[in-house]
Amino acid sequence: MRRIFEQKQSRIIVLCIVMILFLVPGQVVRAETSLSELQSSTYLYLQMIKEGRMDAAEAILAKVERLTLDEEIAKIRNGPYDLNMLIQETRYTLEDEEATREERYNRALTVALYVDAHENQVDPLWDVWRGHIIELIDQTLSTEKPVSNHSLQKIYQLYESILPAMHTSLEKNDMMEVEVQQYALLKQLAERPNENRAQVLLELANVLENIQPQEKKGLTEEPEFIWLMWTVGGLIVITLIYVGWRKYRGESEQEVKSRERDS
Repeated sequence: MRRIFEQKQSRIIVLCIVMILFLVPGQVVRAETSLSELQSSTYLYLQMIKEGRMDAAEAILAKVERLTLDEEIAKIRNGPYDLNMLIQETRYTLEDEEATREERYNRALTVALYVDAHENQVDPLWDVWRGHIIELIDQTLSTEKPVSNHSLQKIYQLYESILPAMHTSLEKNDMMEVEVQQYALLKQLAERPNENRAQVLLELANVLENIQPQEKKGLTEEPEFIWLMWTVGGLIVITLIYVGWRKYRGESEQEVKSRERDS
């Protein structure tokens, strides 16, 4: 009887471990699928805005809004920037009849880069736009003295578009430098064109050139993997304790019965 009981306990342990190994990765895959669908939808919305197809953009934006309600991508809504807030700002701009196509495009770009930064921790798309901003700064400084309000506003709008995405990828010290440059640009936009704008843009270009996205975590560092290992380990420990207790109890009862027979 004891052998049969121990065999059943072993089967239960194996079955529980197999169920966890299948269920937890399945949840991770569903989350990645939802995020990938959200990412492709934001890319498509950005393309529709670029082409001026506002009716199609409206339909895609509605899909994006529905996707953000999925609990599997809750971490996006709870990130350093609130995704729902970014999408809401995008909708306001889309529905604003006075908004320019460039303003709508920059809002759409903000959402697309933010989602992409969560999906692609290695070589995120905002890194490409960082290079584009540096090139735009170099071009502006070589053709304008002092820098005009129009050019400074264009640089700031692109810079503002990549800020939420940068928040997901940069170390705290790098992000502080990035925010300092944002305040410096805003201060210059509030003033008349002057020679100081060139220095501000040079400092911005220098900061953008030196920052680097964080490296992607290894599999053993991912929260899902750590949670899986803790769960499996905890289940094994609890089951072994239970099996040991039942075995001890069975032996104790058998010893008592043996003594009763001997007496």
